[in-house]
Amino acid sequence: MRIGGDDCYLRIERDDPTDWYAPLRLEARLRAPGQAQFFGWSDVVTISTGDAELEAFRKFTERRSASVTFPISDDGSIELRRDEDGSILVVFSIGCRRAAPHWKLSGSATVATEAMDQFFLDFQEIIFGTRAP
Repeated sequence: MRIGGDDCYLRIERDDPTDWYAPLRLEARLRAPGQAQFFGWSDVVTISTGDAELEAFRKFTERRSASVTFPISDDGSIELRRDEDGSILVVFSIGCRRAAPHWKLSGSATVATEAMDQFFLDFQEIIFGTRAP
């Protein structure tokens, strides 16, 4: 699943889509054409996907909360926020403390209102291993 455009995106994948205990692979790119470009990835990311996290995600999708944050292993997080116009802002931070030097890449990407339903389905499937009922 890729969130964002060419200048700023977050890609979330599983090496084996049938193994919901497998680590996630996160890839992020931030680019200001002609000025700077940053790219980072981690292929050993874990994220808490218990009942509490699933309930918080469902509350967000049902508009009963304004945001939901998923802490991820190795110094990062993925936060979903609702914009004033109803779009979803995905604020992400991925990093690595296990290797020196420590690095961290943060950014945000917007999910347009017309793409939200598909985004929620895809996000729930890749993060929690289930499709919404």
